[in-house]
Amino acid sequence: MAAARTFAFILFCILVTAMVVVGVVHQPERSQEERISSGAPLGSGETVASPRPQQAGGRRRKDVTFRRIASIGGVGEAPLTMPLHARIDASDCVYILDWSERCVKKFGPAGEFLIRFGSGEGSAPGKFASLSDFDIAPDGSLWACDPVNGRITIFEEDGSVRGTMRPERPPHRIVLINGGVYAVMSSPVGSRLFRLHGPGGQQIAECGVLMEQQERLGIALDGRIAATGTGGFAYAAYRAGVLAVTTDAGDSIAVYRQTLEHGGLPDVLVSRSGEAEFARTDPDIPVVTRSISCVDGELHLLAGADDRSLSGVMDVYDARSGSYSYSYDLPVDAVAACATRTRLAAVSETAVTVWERCVASRGL
Repeated sequence: MAAARTFAFILFCILVTAMVVVGVVHQPERSQEERISSGAPLGSGETVASPRPQQAGGRRRKDVTFRRIASIGGVGEAPLTMPLHARIDASDCVYILDWSERCVKKFGPAGEFLIRFGSGEGSAPGKFASLSDFDIAPDGSLWACDPVNGRITIFEEDGSVRGTMRPERPPHRIVLINGGVYAVMSSPVGSRLFRLHGPGGQQIAECGVLMEQQERLGIALDGRIAATGTGGFAYAAYRAGVLAVTTDAGDSIAVYRQTLEHGGLPDVLVSRSGEAEFARTDPDIPVVTRSISCVDGELHLLAGADDRSLSGVMDVYDARSGSYSYSYDLPVDAVAACATRTRLAAVSETAVTVWERCVASRGL
């Protein structure tokens, strides 16, 4: 079952990376793939950040207890077909991205279905060609990314469409920060990994030069982002094993560290079709971090190594320094997870389990 869940996550990565296209396709046949080491200097002329390593010492386990609250998605009014990402709001409602149905489903604190955001596949308002990420605003509105249609759709709390915005580059990941300010990761990635936008959609800052020829090979940096709660946001890469935290203003990177499972930037496989260039990460390189949550100054990263012993392990880092603090075992294996101060939503192949999370003490 762990292998099957890993396959579901990898399938998602493949579906996302298949969208990374530069130019316009004029010929149906692609050239043979070229392997490019994204960690090698390629003469971009940029000053590339280097992640600071963690101190040696391995994982330190902390006992965390869980009580099951609900199992969502197996049966009922809103079954889940391909759940890939979850968020929990301040009222303990659970929001689940169901990729197959191109929508986000909202469930109450006890797991009862409430509403869905999005009406399936398409290009009309409220529909998605591809749904890659979402976040929830304090007013209950939901902001969702569609990199294929190239827009952000904003839904009212009742599921109706408030409006759309079209950033300069296709939006891939999104995080809402403060006062209507939001940050976006694009697909394909630009020369800067993150762009900060104001309430009206105007770009106000950009940051994140983490590799040579980033605009061409930035798929190596695919990952997840989450608000820190202090005005900034944090980022964890799927395969590269790196963690970054911005300043409280969100406009520059203050912390850039390796994670425990750091293997360096993955190789990128590049092929051409006419004037278009297609890029994907080497599928043989393992996913080392699957998701990120920010909880009271801590960053909870779900380990993603293929090692069975790490299929349900959360590694916790300090949000100010990026230093590793401790790890704890999840009650189930998961391909993604969202942690709050008192809750955990664990995403599996066709269901999401919700748990009460209790940390007895801060000591190890």
